[in-house]
Amino acid sequence: MFRSKSRSNYVPENIMKILIIALSDLGRDPRVHRQISHLRRKHEVTCIGLQPAGFDNVRFRQVRTITDPVRKIRAATALALRRYHSLSQQIPIALHRMEAEISEEEYDVIIANDIETISFAFKIKGNAKVILDAHEYAPSEFEDSLKWTVLNKRYTEYLCSEFLPRCDAVITVCEGIADLYQRKFQVKPAVITNASPYLDLKPNPVAESRIRIVHHGGAHPSRKIEEMIRMMDLVDQRFTLDLMLVPIAGYQSYYNELHDMAKDRKNVTVRAPVPMTEIVREINQYDIGIYLLEQNNINNKYSLPNKFFEFVQARLAVAIGPSPEMVRLVREFGFGVIGQDFSAESLADRLNQLTPQEVWELKMASNAAASILSSEANMTILDSILEEIIQQ
Repeated sequence: MFRSKSRSNYVPENIMKILIIALSDLGRDPRVHRQISHLRRKHEVTCIGLQPAGFDNVRFRQVRTITDPVRKIRAATALALRRYHSLSQQIPIALHRMEAEISEEEYDVIIANDIETISFAFKIKGNAKVILDAHEYAPSEFEDSLKWTVLNKRYTEYLCSEFLPRCDAVITVCEGIADLYQRKFQVKPAVITNASPYLDLKPNPVAESRIRIVHHGGAHPSRKIEEMIRMMDLVDQRFTLDLMLVPIAGYQSYYNELHDMAKDRKNVTVRAPVPMTEIVREINQYDIGIYLLEQNNINNKYSLPNKFFEFVQARLAVAIGPSPEMVRLVREFGFGVIGQDFSAESLADRLNQLTPQEVWELKMASNAAASILSSEANMTILDSILEEIIQQ
C-alpha cells in the first residue's frame, strides 16, 4: 500500500502535525492508546475520541453523543435507500458535526481508526496524508448479527471500496486479514499487530498442586466465555480460573450470567478488572492465559487480540483453540497448548496432560519471546509508514 520514494525532501527530524480519530475511549483502547503514546514523543498530536488518552502533551477534542432526531432520520433514510455516498457524508453524525471546528486546523497526517471514521477523515483532510487503521476486517465485523448483515454490511463494503484505494496507507492487525483486504479490495495493508509494550518481568514459579489460569477482557456474548467456565468442570483439581471481566454496555445480562456460573463453581472466580496499563503486571502472578474463541465470524477466525500479547508480556503459558493467527505464533515460539477444536472438552484434555514442569517451560518460552512480540517493533513499522507517505 505504501512504497519508498526519494528521500531528498524528507527530514526525519521534522515534527508532523498528526490527527488521530477513534470513536472510542482513548484511555481504554489499547491499540489507539499505543499509537498516541508513541507518536506524541516525536510529533504534535491531536486526538478525537470519546474520552482522552490521558497524556498532557496531546490535544483532545471530545466526540459528544448526538440526539438530533432530524439528522438521525436523514441518515436512516439514506441507509434504507442505499444512498451510500450521501450516508458517508452524514455519519458518524457526531463526527460530521465537528467538521467546521476541525477544518480550521491543518494536519500533515490523519490516522483514521476503523472504517467508520474514514469518510470524515477525507472530508477534512485538506493536504494531509490519510492512514486508515482498519483494525479488523470491517465488511464482516458483525456478520454473526442478522440485523447488521441486512442493514450495514453493504454500506461497510461501499466504504472499503470507495476509500481504501484513496488512502496513502492502510494497516491492520494480522496477515490473514491483510490478505482478505487484498483479495476483496486489491489493497494490501501493512501489518501492525496488537502487541503490547515490553515489560521487564520474570515468570513466577509454578506450584505443584495449584495451576492458576486467567482470562481478561470484555464480557461480550460472541466470545463464548461460558465455554471457558464450563471447561473448569472438566479439568483436574490442580486448576483454578480467574476471570477479570469488563461489563459491556447492552450486555449486562450476559455479564450477570457469567457471574452466576462462576458462583456455582469452587474453581472459578470473577474478579474486578484493573486499569488497562496495569493488566500485564497484574496477571504476571498467574500461570496460564486462556482464550478459547469460537470462529463464529471472520474476525474471530483471524483473531490476534491484545490479550494474547499481554499473556506473553506477563510471561504466562498460553492455552487456545485452533485460531490460525494465534496458532502460528504459539507454534513458532513454543509458549502454549492448542485444543483440537473450540470445545471445552478439547482444551481441558490438553491442560490435564500438563505437568508443572511443562507449564514452567512454556512460561520460560514466553519470557524468551516477550522482547520479540512487543509493540516496539510495530512502532518502527508505523514510523516507516509515516516516513514514506510524507514524501508522496
